[in-house]
Amino acid sequence: MLKHLINELAEIAPVCLYSGSDDAESDKELALETDLTWLKTGSYKEELGGLPNSATNQRFYKKEIRCVSCLTWLETEVYLQDITAIFRNYGVSNV
Repeated sequence: MLKHLINELAEIAPVCLYSGSDDAESDKELALETDLTWLKTGSYKEELGGLPNSATNQRFYKKEIRCVSCLTWLETEVYLQDITAIFRNYGVSNV
């Protein structure tokens, strides 16, 4: 049901999911199997802070597609790029 909802929403606009789960591998699998654009994982732990804190347990990923072989665009690879550092580098707070 969730996979279907994500894919339906992704037809309208880019979709981000904050799972709040500490099972990052399961979350990443969901992201790769659906049309999610961004994924935020990890429960909020006050002592670790949110994304702007370098000690955080949370991670923010962006789904990327890259050409594996430049001979054809049909050979692509979908992967999740960890972009958590962006939130520290640009001083984003309260995320």
